Formats: sequence, C-alpha cells, structure tokens
Amino acid sequence: MLFSDVVECQEAIAMALVRSIREAWEEIRLVADFYEDSVNIMIVYRPAGKADFSGNVIGVNELSRYLFELPELVSTPEKGLPKKCIFTVHIDGRYKADFTY
Repeated sequence: MLFSDVVECQEAIAMALVRSIREAWEEIRLVADFYEDSVNIMIVYRPAGKADFSGNVIGVNELSRYLFELPELVSTPEKGLPKKCIFTVHIDGRYKADFTY
C-alpha cells in the first residue's frame, strides 16, 4: 500500500487535484464510484468568480492509484467498503470526503 492511513491518502488526493487545475479556481469536486476491481472518476471544478462548476479535469494519473486504496482505508466491519466518494477541495485548503456505503 502507498499510504499508512486515511489522512495521508486524502491529503495526497487533495494535492493531486490542486495540481491538476491550470487556472484560478474556488472549489474542486471529485466523484468516485468504487467497483470490485476498478474505480470510475469524474472531476469538475468551479473557476474563480463563477457560480457554477464549469471546468472538467482529465488525465490525473496518480488519482486512480490513490482512490483504489482509499476504500480499504475507510472501511469498517459494520459498514464494509464504500461504494461512492464525493471529495471536495476548497481554495482555502480545506477538504472533505463523504462516503456512501
């Protein structure tokens, strides 16, 4: 595994997302759907000064590896593995991950 804990993994995800945007932005949103042997990723962002998410991001290669490890790091015996994650990064450095099990 690349990460020793969930915080380390989430920080790596946040940094990869921040590095992927080439213009001024206010919020980045990643939606990941987890499957048994794959993960489907969609990334959008809200450009600075805009009300809507209008930017689309592709080609963030390291995210696939990071997101493939994330479900095991957040799983619990009660909930099992998550099926979906919505990961949001704000321009002030805050980030949040919401999981659907």
